[in-house]
Amino acid sequence: MIGQRIGVSERAVSTRFARLIDEDLVRVIAVGNPHALGFRGIAWLGISLSDVATVEEVAEAFARIPQVSYLVSVSGRFDLMGELVCRDRDHLLATLNDRIGAIEGVETVEVFFYLRLMYRNAAGAWGAARSRAPANDGARRDARGA
Repeated sequence: MIGQRIGVSERAVSTRFARLIDEDLVRVIAVGNPHALGFRGIAWLGISLSDVATVEEVAEAFARIPQVSYLVSVSGRFDLMGELVCRDRDHLLATLNDRIGAIEGVETVEVFFYLRLMYRNAAGAWGAARSRAPANDGARRDARGA
């Protein structure tokens, strides 16, 4: 069907798609809707680090918490932002207190509870949940001229 739409054979589409996967430019994943799956404790976290903490060490600690669906380094008033997906608000509070509160180097965490979904674009998920950016991501892009 794609081949017909763009005027090439299905085999050509398949070959090109396989190459994109082999070159780690595309991944095929399923992105679940946490709310539809029964998760009711969902929040964004704005995280500020102490002066002696390193982003890398703190990010490694967050990566060991299964309820953290993603963590990003950002500009602005926070050092990191992430998403926390828990069964309910009690589970979210326990995760904040017992897991995130125990991370050395975290100065403050501002919690932004999801109140209501106003807009959703499936492409916005990017399929990045629980995956790490390759250490040589910039070098790979430079080598390909992008």
